[in-house]
Amino acid sequence: MATKERFKTNYPGVFFIEGKAVGRTGTEKIYYIRYRHDGKLTEEKAGRQYADDMTPARAAGLRAQRVEGKQLSNQGKRDEAVQLANKHNIAWLYSEYRKMLANPEKADDGRFRLYLQNGFGEKEPHELIQLDIDRVVRRLLKRLAPHTVSTAITLLKRTINYGVRRDLCKPLSFSIDLPKVVKKIDNKRNRYLSVEEAGTLLETLRRHSEQTYRMALVSLNTGMRFGEIASLRWQHIDIKTRTIKVMDPKNSENRMVFMTDAIFEMFEGLEKEKPDKLVFPSRVGGIQSDASHSFHRSVDELGLNDGIDDRRLKVVFHTLRHTAASWLVNQGITLPVIAKILGHKTLQMTERYSHVNDESVKKAMATFDQQQTKKDNEETKYKQYS
Repeated sequence: MATKERFKTNYPGVFFIEGKAVGRTGTEKIYYIRYRHDGKLTEEKAGRQYADDMTPARAAGLRAQRVEGKQLSNQGKRDEAVQLANKHNIAWLYSEYRKMLANPEKADDGRFRLYLQNGFGEKEPHELIQLDIDRVVRRLLKRLAPHTVSTAITLLKRTINYGVRRDLCKPLSFSIDLPKVVKKIDNKRNRYLSVEEAGTLLETLRRHSEQTYRMALVSLNTGMRFGEIASLRWQHIDIKTRTIKVMDPKNSENRMVFMTDAIFEMFEGLEKEKPDKLVFPSRVGGIQSDASHSFHRSVDELGLNDGIDDRRLKVVFHTLRHTAASWLVNQGITLPVIAKILGHKTLQMTERYSHVNDESVKKAMATFDQQQTKKDNEETKYKQYS
């Protein structure tokens, strides 16, 4: 094959050849750069005149970055891509570890995605230092119970230990310490919103973020978890039957949720996307891992957490799920039915809401007063006749 003629430009180390245009008729200039870095002479393609919108000036800019080592050569980028493909990072190790398990827990997938992916997913075990672990633990402890954080870090240890046993990675140079749980305490959140508080919160959310408002509305009207709402795709929404399919939830058991009028009207007013598209995507189009800043901003604006330092009493997105359950209890709905609505695996998980409606407790306590009054009357009567 004949060598095509090279044409110089006004920029040193930049030349072009004439070639067939891509995506159009005729020809276009194909720019190349020639430079030396670390004593090695390299010649590579910079881009096409029309297809890549390349100009001699831009090609010269690329050349300068290559010479200064600020940007990898084309071959360097290919080598890096191969290295990344072969990189046994912690996210890859977890996927391999999960394949090996006979009955993998779906709850672990949530733990890894929500608590470990951000801080450790792209790193290889040998890249970790104790400070990495400490930072993630401190960040998680600000919003999670020590037991929850300990469970997540234990999953990290299991994943790395699997890699070491299979010779997929080197062992850590230090021992991972789990967060200390001095004693088992009741970490369950005990904050519920009144109808007035919920209404005000929804109004405030709507001013800041329409999407966060809609997600909050769904949780308050269905008791769905944040992760379940964030994972909803349009194929899970059935307007005709007024139902929502909750797939791959925390307890691993899929369920059907029925829409209230408020939810039905909201979904009916939204423009339906393709079946596989997320209903409430993040800014980059993925699944949201946590409630948006708009939610926390609205809670702060309303002062719902002012003066409260006990995390169990603070208003968070999960409070909406608890609020929905408490409203059901106060309406006289039985616990087995509420358990089915919330997707609880056991009735014991739902019994935490049994105290919400205190009317029966008040009646029970009233019997003590009645008994005491009766006793006092009898003692008075006895004294009168003694």
